[in-house]
Amino acid sequence: AVFLVLPTWLEMWILPKWIFKGLHFSGYWNVVAYRLIDSLIWIGVIAIVKPRALARFKVRREPKRLLIALGVGFAYVGGNVIFAPYKGNSALMIAQALLFTLMIGVNEESFSRGLIFGCFEQYGVWVAAIVSSVHFGLLHFANYFWGGYSLRYNISQIIGAAAFGFMSCGLMVYSRTIWLPMLIHGLTDFPMQLVGVSAFVKATTGRADWWGTVVEVFTCVLIGWALMARHDQREMRRMRELGVRFGLVEV
Repeated sequence: AVFLVLPTWLEMWILPKWIFKGLHFSGYWNVVAYRLIDSLIWIGVIAIVKPRALARFKVRREPKRLLIALGVGFAYVGGNVIFAPYKGNSALMIAQALLFTLMIGVNEESFSRGLIFGCFEQYGVWVAAIVSSVHFGLLHFANYFWGGYSLRYNISQIIGAAAFGFMSCGLMVYSRTIWLPMLIHGLTDFPMQLVGVSAFVKATTGRADWWGTVVEVFTCVLIGWALMARHDQREMRRMRELGVRFGLVEV
C-alpha cells in the first residue's frame, strides 16, 4: 500500500506543484524539463529503496534478446509511426513531438516499470507486472478530471493503458533493460502529438472505440505474456504441463 499510495500522491499532486511551477521556460520546454527532472527523482528513489532495479537502466549485451524484443515492439507500434499524420507539420514540429513523447516514455516507465514494478518484483515478475500495469492504467484516470476527456473515452484509455503496461513489462523483463519499453512507449504516443488540437479534442471527448480497445488489450496482453513466459522457463514448463493435461500439446 505504501509503495502504491505514497508514490502516486507524490507523482500526481506534489511533484508537479514543486517542480513544474518553479520552471520558467516556454510551455513546451517546461513540460520537457519537468519530465526529465521527474524521471531523475524517481531513478534516485529507486537507487535508495530498490537498488537492484537499477540494473535495468543498463543496456545488456544480449543482442539476440534485444533484437527479438525490439522487433516485437516495432511490430506493435511501427504502423502507427509510419502512417502518422506528418502532412502539414514542419520538420521542427515533428522533431519536437518526438522529443516530447520520448520524454513521456522515459518519465512514465521510470515510475511504473522502474519503481512500482521494482517494489513488487520480490513477489515474482507476474505479480509485479499485474500490479504495476493496473496501477499504470488507473493513473490515466487523471485525464478525466484535468484533461477534459469524456468518461467513456477515459475508461477505454485506462483499460488500454493497463494492457500496454503489461506488454511493457514483458519487453523489459525479456530484454532485461527498461530503455526498450521507454522507446516503444514514446513512439506509441508520438502520432497523437501530430494531430491538430481540434481533432485531438474531438477524439478525446467523444465515444470510445471499444473494438479497438479489445484488439489492443488482446495484442498487448498476448505479447507481454509470451515475452515473460519465454523469460521465465518455469512458467513455460507449467504451461506445457497444462497443455499436455488437456490434450493441447503432444508428448
